[in-house]
Amino acid sequence: MWAIYAFLSAFFVATTDPIAKRNLKADDEYVVGWMLLAVSSVFLGVYYFFYGTFRIGPGLVATLLAIIPLEILASILYYRALKLTDISLSVPFLALTPVFVVLTGFLVLGERVSPAGTIGIVLIAIGVYSLNIKEAKYGWTTPIRAIFLNRGSVYMLAVAFVFSVSASVSKRVMLLSSPEQAPFIYNFSIAVAMAPIIVYRLASGRSVLSRDRRSIISYAALGLFAALSSIFFFKSMSCANVAYAISIKRLSLLISVGYGWLFFRERDVHIRLVSTVCMVLGIGMILICR
Repeated sequence: MWAIYAFLSAFFVATTDPIAKRNLKADDEYVVGWMLLAVSSVFLGVYYFFYGTFRIGPGLVATLLAIIPLEILASILYYRALKLTDISLSVPFLALTPVFVVLTGFLVLGERVSPAGTIGIVLIAIGVYSLNIKEAKYGWTTPIRAIFLNRGSVYMLAVAFVFSVSASVSKRVMLLSSPEQAPFIYNFSIAVAMAPIIVYRLASGRSVLSRDRRSIISYAALGLFAALSSIFFFKSMSCANVAYAISIKRLSLLISVGYGWLFFRERDVHIRLVSTVCMVLGIGMILICR
């Protein structure tokens, strides 16, 4: 059952991407990111009220305070990347999250990388390189340079690194609370901490919040799908090894690439899809075989 939960989490989190990208045409990344957190907190609060178990373990507040600034940064950069770049060219860079985890463990803690993990890193590297493979006709280093010339790709690289730091925190939050309570606490805490930034930006005219009927429905859908993704992900982590759950959830990268073609007719999707498949296989090698 945990595999079904993880796949549903992947489906719903990927479904937020095309909705958010459409909203980014009118509102900026600060507002879109905050609305996702705020609206999803409402749905998660209702779910927690009916099904949750109240528990606050020692260290929960400190854990949240430590990770909230990074999560706010990741939210802003994520939606800025979606605004600037194709979904199919930006979201796949999240595959680098487990690579950063492995490399950090090696450099800081001296942890050895297993042979399977090494193969996984190579697969992800091939996938990242091949995202811009058409540029290789100008030189074999051009696809690499193309990554850093695209601001959306650079922003998503930063998000992948932040996620590598926060990956274990969500599991810790769940252990210090409960699978039903954790997603609500996590999203609500980040939304509350980010609220002063949004109030300032709206008051100063730096950001706007669309209030037409279409935008309201869109934000409601965005929050609902984000909430469902969180609920199913935490349920999958409570039933199985975290590595297995994350591996299946990363299928969201493939779904997002498909959405990029389906809703925005993004170009070179066939190349990006093959590249992303390579990355997802690499993720599986790193997480399951480490």
